[in-house]
Amino acid sequence: MSSLLEWIISNTAVAIFLGFAATVAARFARLPALSHALWLLALVKMITPPLFQVSVPVNAFEKVETISVASHSVSGRIEEDRIENLGTNALPENRSDLQTRFSWQAMLLALWIIGSLTWFTLAGRRAFRFNGWLRKANPTSPELDDLVQSVAQRLNLSRLPRAVMFEGIASPLLWSFGGQAWIAFPAKLMDSLSSEERETLIAHELAHYRRADHWFRWLEVMLIGIYWWHPVVWWIRRGLRQAEEDCCDAWVLWAYPSSEKPYARTLLKTIDFLADDADPIPTTACGISGRGKINNVKQRFEMILNKKTNPRMTWRHATLAGVFAVILLPISGIVLDTRLQAKESNKSNSESEKVSSESTTVTDRLARLEQAIEKLIENRSSDPAPSKEAIEANYRYEHSKREMNLGRLTSELELADSEGSILLMRFEKMREKAKLEYNELKKKFDEGRIGKSDLNNSKLALDLADLDFAQSQIQFDRRMRKLRAEIKIHELELKHLEQMLSKPDVF
Repeated sequence: MSSLLEWIISNTAVAIFLGFAATVAARFARLPALSHALWLLALVKMITPPLFQVSVPVNAFEKVETISVASHSVSGRIEEDRIENLGTNALPENRSDLQTRFSWQAMLLALWIIGSLTWFTLAGRRAFRFNGWLRKANPTSPELDDLVQSVAQRLNLSRLPRAVMFEGIASPLLWSFGGQAWIAFPAKLMDSLSSEERETLIAHELAHYRRADHWFRWLEVMLIGIYWWHPVVWWIRRGLRQAEEDCCDAWVLWAYPSSEKPYARTLLKTIDFLADDADPIPTTACGISGRGKINNVKQRFEMILNKKTNPRMTWRHATLAGVFAVILLPISGIVLDTRLQAKESNKSNSESEKVSSESTTVTDRLARLEQAIEKLIENRSSDPAPSKEAIEANYRYEHSKREMNLGRLTSELELADSEGSILLMRFEKMREKAKLEYNELKKKFDEGRIGKSDLNNSKLALDLADLDFAQSQIQFDRRMRKLRAEIKIHELELKHLEQMLSKPDVF
């Protein structure tokens, strides 16, 4: 769950950057084709998986500390490392935290899936109904068919969508479903336009078809269905549709260089026509939605009347878009992979340091003590020699200090043994209780008296009880081994000091 969240956040950050770049290209550079390409990259970025495979364990106990085993020996045994200190009250709280976290994650995931299924169901239902309604629409007149053919030749189109007319108040649109494409025009609007204005309106819809915007609509619907809760995706959708309209405006002016004023009048009449309670169109159709169009009408009219746009991308702009795609699309994978490599490197370094710091054996400590004593004896001739009484007093002080430490460690070992035994008995009872409850519920489930969810909850409680017991057992064993090793070291050091004190020639 955490890795999925990191992936979404990383993709969202890159998509926002691409969206701002697209906005700059549209408003300041007057490059609608480049703006559309950047908006499309932002949309694709939201579903781009990491390029590099990131190994993330997916289970309900994701936050539990991983028990790693390091093989360094005191008396030749294996010790479990990287387990945090667990107090007598920490484990029950940890179990409760795990259950709460698991339940919240499951609820959020279920809500996400339900929302996506609802979106796809509603979008599919509207698409089927609209497609059936459009098939029953009236065919266009021969004069309008000839006009469509003439406009298609200007736009260098070899294939044409099917043209139909419909009654009612709705936007002129391009529609594609099941491999068949239509351009549909409201009869009342077409009757109010002059011949030149009709040409520009038809050119606008055919520009959508030339650019394959109807295919991008289906990609857009899929992304909205997945990220229905994500405000950035809806922002990208608005920017992408506005860029499509700007590109189609540029294509109209390219096909009809001297028709900027008739085309502007066509847009005004269309917006005025849609202001009278226009019927909604499916989200997969390419048409004027009304409100969003009116908010940007001033910017569009300035672009149309100035004629400072190019419907195609130059090779420089295409190269720039390609560079953005190559660098930014896989960036979430690179970020995750770099983060993972750094984490693994730090983990390896910390384990190496920990093993090296804890792998000091009894022999090493005795060797250092003996070297220090030998060095002291060797330097007696060159340095001002202390008296025999002072040296002996120093040895006896070290001997007494180690005796005190040995007594303290022995008492601590006995106390830890008692506390650990009580703790283990407590967790053993909890585990047995959870096991009995699970067996009873399993019998009821086999008899059909309870549902599967109740049995799964009982199984989760049993697994958590087993996990708590295993963690407490490992912690107890580790603490006992450490105390016994320290006691062994002090015993050997005491024995060594006693041997040194028993040698009269040492002093």
